[in-house]
Formats: sequence, C-alpha cells, structure tokens
Amino acid sequence: MSRENYYQQLGVKPSAHANEIKARYRALAKKYHPDKNIGNKEAEERFKEIQEAYHVLSNQNKRRHYDLHATERVNYYQTTAYTKGEKVEEEERPVDKTEWYHFAISVGVAVVLLYFIVSYSLK
Repeated sequence: MSRENYYQQLGVKPSAHANEIKARYRALAKKYHPDKNIGNKEAEERFKEIQEAYHVLSNQNKRRHYDLHATERVNYYQTTAYTKGEKVEEEERPVDKTEWYHFAISVGVAVVLLYFIVSYSLK
C-alpha cells in the first residue's frame, strides 16, 4: 500500500473540485486498469489505490471526515472490520456543529409556538 495520501494518489490538490477529482480518477483508472495491464501486479495495486482514493474523495461526507483526520496519515478504511471482510457501516460521518445549532433553534421555535398555543387555548 502506498504511503501517499488520497489526493497525492489521484494527483490533485486538496482544494480540487469534485469534477476535477472525477476526471483525474477516470484518466488514471484507464491507465492502470487490470484489463490493460494483464499480469502486472504493480498496475493492479495502483488501480486499487486509485479506486479507494476516489471512493472517499468523491463522497462529500467521507471526504470531509478524511480531511479532518488527514494529519494522522491513516488510510480511511484501515479498520479491523474492513480487513476481516465485514461490512463497514457509514457511521464515520463527523458531527457537524451547524446541525446541532439548527436543531437547537428548531426546538426553541417549537417551545415558543407551544407556549402561544397553550396560552391562547386557556383564554
């Protein structure tokens, strides 16, 4: 497995747009595809690395999570469950603080509305 991060594997900058990542993935996938490199184990390994990098970077939530943990230089799927071939759940999504903010606002609005409804019905 390469020590490069996913951006380096695809040859794009971390600020790359999704379309740029997709175009680069397609170009590299064509170059290293096992059907075009029959019997070439290095090309096959490179193709797998490219696929894994694209799988993460093409998904907004997985990319955000990967970016948050990029300093650790750990491949995204190096978990016990993944290496044993078990299904890995999509629970790696980081908690977005704005989601909590919106939830708190919604609860506050609901409480105020409930207060007015109860006050109005008691009159």
